[in-house]
Amino acid sequence: MPLSARSSLVLVFPKFSREFLRRAMRLPSLEHLVRYSRNGLQATESAPELEAWQCELLRALKLNERVRYPSASLTWRGADGAGGAEETGTWLHAQPVMLTVSARGVEMQLARPWTSQSMAVVEQCIKDYLADSDWSWRTVDKHAFLHNKMALEVTTTSAQQAARASLRDVQPTGPDAIELRRLMTELQMAMHEKLGDVDFNSLWVWGTALRTSIAINDSISLGNAASKPYDSASEISLPPLWTNDAYSRGVYRMHNSEANCHDLPHQFDTTFTAGEHAIAVVRDDLAVIEQNWFAPALNALDRGRIRTVYLHLDGCYAKIERSPWRRWFARSQPLIELPS
Repeated sequence: MPLSARSSLVLVFPKFSREFLRRAMRLPSLEHLVRYSRNGLQATESAPELEAWQCELLRALKLNERVRYPSASLTWRGADGAGGAEETGTWLHAQPVMLTVSARGVEMQLARPWTSQSMAVVEQCIKDYLADSDWSWRTVDKHAFLHNKMALEVTTTSAQQAARASLRDVQPTGPDAIELRRLMTELQMAMHEKLGDVDFNSLWVWGTALRTSIAINDSISLGNAASKPYDSASEISLPPLWTNDAYSRGVYRMHNSEANCHDLPHQFDTTFTAGEHAIAVVRDDLAVIEQNWFAPALNALDRGRIRTVYLHLDGCYAKIERSPWRRWFARSQPLIELPS
């Protein structure tokens, strides 16, 4: 049965832009969806402490997208293997990168995602150094972290953002930044001679930030969002979410809204056309996303089972509304300008 005019679906795709550009695939259903948008794809403004898709998700949830929702600690908390465990201290993503020297100075490129083998190789390289420090190496699912029991006052820049800038401009800042910079340098040195046949030579650590903005909800009192435990007073009403992503689950656990956070089905189904509003965060291969998400969403839009689709592609977004005129006369455009 067709839904009311208020029915909408928000689709968030982490890592989409980078994977799309790397593989240069044609995605016909996505192209058809985008042609329905009056303004086409628009660039997303994002906070340097987070990846673009995380900002897109938090805005869809009407939450403050900056330092109240630090990436590393919430990803740890939301990861299946961590079981929702909450630990104070400083949490940082340890992301594999490739550093190269050119005429422009030191440049950074993002490497392929972690595998169990590559995480084990790095752990072997750095375990002696970490044994004499306050840091520990943590892994869960396909995520690697560095954890310090102390609450460090430091702000970091996501690897996604850092790869687009001069490294001199994206180094950690804050009262404890010197310690973190030293850690990054010494880890690189420890890895330099021990890494085998891998496509990275260093780690970029990020995922925490000092509190620099006022809460949108006065009942939320987190202090230093990088380190303090989440208060039970931070319960707010969040809309239904379907996800296979750890960070988004961590946000819901932070607000004690797990009842509204559901496991993502393998493909778009009637779940997403049965209510007034739904959000899905989808991590999957591009070909799977095209077949199992973009094509069914386009079909649901054409058949009037949903009125509005908000697409968030990790750096750009589009608001797509059902329009018979645009369905028949708007031309599909190749997606060649997605941000890297």
